[in-house]
Amino acid sequence: MAGNTVFQFITRETATLPLDRLLTETDAPFTVTANRTSVPHDVAGVVELLAQVKGVSVVDVRSAIAANAQRVFSFVGLKT
Repeated sequence: MAGNTVFQFITRETATLPLDRLLTETDAPFTVTANRTSVPHDVAGVVELLAQVKGVSVVDVRSAIAANAQRVFSFVGLKT
């Protein structure tokens, strides 16, 4: 997926998902805004987009993702 296709996927697929079921990652082959290799700081843009789509603050999305990661990685026995 590249460019606008990623944007459409994020907005369509995440609009109805509860925040307590979301995680973010940096392994996508392309970013939302350009056809280039994804890098870790691109996650900030995804978080901003999620906040916009969900109608909540960036802080709310970050907090939810941090809690979700803690729950998931603790479940599999990894310490975060």
